[in-house]
Amino acid sequence: MFEDDVLKAYAKAREGLYLDPIDRAKLLEWELAIPDPTNPDQVVPREIERIPEVYRDNAIKSLTGALTALERVSHVMDALRRNYPANGGTTDLGITLMRGDRDRVTAAIARAADASVLGVWTSNPNMRPAAELARLEAHDVEFRRSGRAMYSLYADEFRTAEPMQAWVRRVNEQQAGQVRTLPAAQFCKVKIVDPGLPHGQAFIEDYLDGDPDSALHVRDPRMVAWLGAEYQRWWNAALPWDGTERFLPDEDAGTTIRVTDELDLCILLFTEQDKTQAWIAERLHRAERLISGRMTKLRLQLGFKTKGGLIAWWMTSPDRAAYLAAIEGRGTTIATHRRSA
Repeated sequence: MFEDDVLKAYAKAREGLYLDPIDRAKLLEWELAIPDPTNPDQVVPREIERIPEVYRDNAIKSLTGALTALERVSHVMDALRRNYPANGGTTDLGITLMRGDRDRVTAAIARAADASVLGVWTSNPNMRPAAELARLEAHDVEFRRSGRAMYSLYADEFRTAEPMQAWVRRVNEQQAGQVRTLPAAQFCKVKIVDPGLPHGQAFIEDYLDGDPDSALHVRDPRMVAWLGAEYQRWWNAALPWDGTERFLPDEDAGTTIRVTDELDLCILLFTEQDKTQAWIAERLHRAERLISGRMTKLRLQLGFKTKGGLIAWWMTSPDRAAYLAAIEGRGTTIATHRRSA
């Protein structure tokens, strides 16, 4: 875990020998020493027995912070439930409570999804019946063929359920979406349409206790954007169905460079949907070698070590939001615009 120069610096500190500024900085960074309160140019090495305890305490603090972030979702839901009129209807905040009417909820979600530009992010901690999965499969395939994205988050325990396994296998074969899983207690049932865009919408389902057909329809752009950010946290913490690398950003990546070239923007939009470089090249009428070169150049310019890190940054990049808004302003869809790129 520790490099040789760090261990040598620690040994020198324990012997009371002089440490240069670089050695002192390394010991402080690795929590092997603390600043000397009597001499700002020296450090005090920790006792060997104390070091594992420090690392354990730091790990507990990190875990507590992650759990606190997840708990914010339920706090917001509780606040909405307390402040929203119980008789249903629409508030002036762009929120509608739908109660006891599954058909109405389903129709509202379908209308929002059909009008989407970016796509739909869904999460469901409950097991879907096999018949519903079959119906959704046909819809999702057509949805993805239109150039829009579909992300689905389910509970970990469904990984061993045969209907879910068969459905995910067919979805992957037809490139109809991405599926990940997370412990059921860490997320709720939502559908988010075009998060980050001015017309974005969200549906928080099973909203009222004892009413599985209830839903909170949210149209306030700031609240939809917040829900989209929470979903992104769930997604980053979830396990990909096939066990591949998570799309998490590199910690040391620099993201000050802007992406403005329209071809690069098109390539990134397609790559986030798991399209291959050969597929992108054919769709954009470019050479596959050109597509590969542009992706490599983007990754190196932005300072990312992996494609996963690049796409994780891109998913929350202001350049992506601005480009999608520009496409929407032209009155066209992503798929149509990409073909002309």
